[in-house]
Amino acid sequence: MNYYKLANNTLTLKSGYFVSGISLLIVFLFWISVDIFANFYKSSLSYELLKQAFYEKEYKSALEISKIRLAPRISNKVLVKFSNIIPSLDNAVKKRHFPKKSIPKNLQQTIFSLGPLVKDNNVSESVKNASDIKNSLKKLHILGSKSVSNALNNIDETINTLKIENNNIEKYSADLEDLKGRKERLKRRHILLSEEFGIFLTLKPVSKKGTEFEVYKSGVLAGLPVLEKLPDAIDSLPKLKEELDKIGGNVNIQASNNAYEVFTARLLSTRDSSERIRNEYNQISNEINLIEKETEETKKSIKEKQDSIYDNIKDLVLALNN
Repeated sequence: MNYYKLANNTLTLKSGYFVSGISLLIVFLFWISVDIFANFYKSSLSYELLKQAFYEKEYKSALEISKIRLAPRISNKVLVKFSNIIPSLDNAVKKRHFPKKSIPKNLQQTIFSLGPLVKDNNVSESVKNASDIKNSLKKLHILGSKSVSNALNNIDETINTLKIENNNIEKYSADLEDLKGRKERLKRRHILLSEEFGIFLTLKPVSKKGTEFEVYKSGVLAGLPVLEKLPDAIDSLPKLKEELDKIGGNVNIQASNNAYEVFTARLLSTRDSSERIRNEYNQISNEINLIEKETEETKKSIKEKQDSIYDNIKDLVLALNN
């Protein structure tokens, strides 16, 4: 057996493997280098494009740019590994806004979908969405970033405020419905009181819409419901009797001995009842006005919070891309 020839062939074979390995390593390193430097250029440019997309409210474009920037890359992993041990390279990465992390596309989609959910006032889904985002970023060990944590806290605060204010809107709505129902009942009570007073003087009450709480301004009838044909400013009971005689009215009293006392007592009682009903009606009207004002202010605040959610999303996405 020719041992020299066998050894020479083995050496040649090993040398071939070695050269091939070195060649593959050189090609791999060359590819990594090209990809890294290409990423440096693209990442710096795309970060500015990402900010511009948010500024122009082009959220679909911002999502696509972010997906590309944060997509997993071998060169990115290599760069991160070396940037952790070479401070100058790490500084270069930061200056170039080269993301040192990768975020799954579906998670980024979830982040951006938070905007429409909040704009649609879908608070329950917004709470779930925000929780999913936080849990996912926690699994990726990204919550340690102060800028990311601040953005998430702002998102939570916005959604919690919306939750509280939506509950307030529901409460206001229920209160308004109750108060408006009470107003209608008071209106019917005063109409009934006017009808009873009309029967007492054998006259019809004023029944036009908007006059349900109309009362006499002065004279002996001051504070009493207005009746048809019976004028205001009657200054004495004798003149009241004259006016009733003119228009066919008549005091409807069954008592004979103390008719005057019964008459005056009835006027006082009707006047007091009318005043109580009108005061309560006005008080409820003021409460309704106040609640309606609070409702409008709350709706305005909700609108502002809904609009601000995109600023929160922008802060989070830029923090993840930085």
